[in-house]
Amino acid sequence: MRIRTLAAGWSALTLSTVAIIAGPVGAVTCPTPNSPDQMVVSAGTPQTTKITTPFLTDLAVALQSSSGCPLTTSAAGVSVTFTAPTGGPTGIFSSTGTTAATVGTSSSGVAVAPAFTANDSSGSYAVVATSVYGSVSFSLTNTAAGVVAAIAATGGTRQSAPVGAVFDSPLRTRLTDAQGGPIAGATVTFTIAAKNGATATFVAGAPVANAVTNSAGEATSPALTANTTTGSYTASATTSGMTGTAMFQLTNLAGAPYAIAAGAGARQSAPAGTPFTVPLAVIVTDSDKNRVAGAVVTFHAPTGGPTGRFAGSGTAATITTNPNGIAVAPTFTPNGLRGGYVVTATVAGVRPLASFALVNQGLRPRPSLRIGHGS
Repeated sequence: MRIRTLAAGWSALTLSTVAIIAGPVGAVTCPTPNSPDQMVVSAGTPQTTKITTPFLTDLAVALQSSSGCPLTTSAAGVSVTFTAPTGGPTGIFSSTGTTAATVGTSSSGVAVAPAFTANDSSGSYAVVATSVYGSVSFSLTNTAAGVVAAIAATGGTRQSAPVGAVFDSPLRTRLTDAQGGPIAGATVTFTIAAKNGATATFVAGAPVANAVTNSAGEATSPALTANTTTGSYTASATTSGMTGTAMFQLTNLAGAPYAIAAGAGARQSAPAGTPFTVPLAVIVTDSDKNRVAGAVVTFHAPTGGPTGRFAGSGTAATITTNPNGIAVAPTFTPNGLRGGYVVTATVAGVRPLASFALVNQGLRPRPSLRIGHGS
């Protein structure tokens, strides 16, 4: 080796395999040619992503010379294998669908792993990159924070409304992550499932509506209106990224009594003292022909002449309709007067009333006693 002094504080070195970078005394001496002898991390550590989502930065390594000098030989084609844990918190490389992937370095000595997606387990772990120049690791974390883990119904869960009316409360849900933290900005889909014709619609007239959760993780549906059919049915709330469902129980009630109609016993007769065979009964319906439960029906028989009496209540009886909208009067027994008459059934505010045309057949005549001549 021969050193030639150029000026105070500066020098040059000439040798077939070594060169000195021009600069002050103590400048770096770089070998020529300069080949890689180590591998370092160039990108992707440390970083965190939500479970089941890709990491934002690809994992990358670079081949370098420990001298710190630029490479002067090709660094292309060196195999680098990236390996993640096979269990627990880990992830999958997009190109292989497994926890390992091998790539080659570029001409500049850089190797970039395929996209890496966290699995559904939260926690921290290391991905190791290995080549002939050694191994390096990446510190990664899968987090469940901010990932929907639960959806719960918080309002409007069990309610009813008259047919054609708006329910008192919209449907409300809350989304939370595994730590119980709220999930903001998520879309919740509310869906109404009709049953036997009974259903409801949201303000837009559709059985489906979307809402976005607020900062507390709460989503509220638009107002919903019962249709004109009575009955119970359900609504559900779902969100993407999870299979759980929040459920709501809804019931359409009949409207106010609108009509009253006599049943099968509207025309019949019976002997005195013998109860009418068919009980007096009526059906009460609303304006949409839904049967009305809980309507108060009063049956009235004439107070004099041919008439009868309801068991335990005289010539009048008050009955409430059952869940099927039917009111059945107590047993009705004719008095001893022969003739026809009308029993009525009424509901307050409903016209026309229902009527029953009944006939008392009266007492049977006694057999006559015939006495023979001369007796």
